[in-house]
Amino acid sequence: MIKRKSSQKLLIKLVRSSALWSLVAGAMLLLQACAAQPTEIPATPTAIPSPEPTAIVIKADDVIPQIKGVDGEIQKLLSWWTEVDYGKKDGELLDPAAPEPNQTCVGMAWNTNEQGYHRLVVFQKPATFTFADGGWYVKACRPNTITISAEDMGRIQADWLGKRYGIEDQPWKVILNE
Repeated sequence: MIKRKSSQKLLIKLVRSSALWSLVAGAMLLLQACAAQPTEIPATPTAIPSPEPTAIVIKADDVIPQIKGVDGEIQKLLSWWTEVDYGKKDGELLDPAAPEPNQTCVGMAWNTNEQGYHRLVVFQKPATFTFADGGWYVKACRPNTITISAEDMGRIQADWLGKRYGIEDQPWKVILNE
């Protein structure tokens, strides 16, 4: 066993005490850093904040129960739904491309000679159809802040057609033409 002098004992106590105080001081600094509120980084030419618009998600199942089959009803229920082209355009190339930036459009054709009656074709690429009696085409657009599938847009249109023209014996079928 080593015998220590009282001065050595005092030095050891001081070193231990100072190590303990260093540990306590470090913990206090860490607690202060954790409690500090984050500061906002100012915008600079290389870090410009750009707010992303929040998309609104639309589901056909939420809209269909509200449809009664009245003219102009879809646009009243869904104010963003715009029909920018329509008609019975036999044999013409129908292009569902959006006419405006920040829009997405789909083409919808129903009662075509290619698919038959009570069939609504939804297409997102140019297509050509010939129309049977009661056949028609519409290009419907939505802003990019609205999220809805092409199929759901077709389901909404098909439900409106069924209610508008009172066809209960043969339900409309939506066909995706991709």
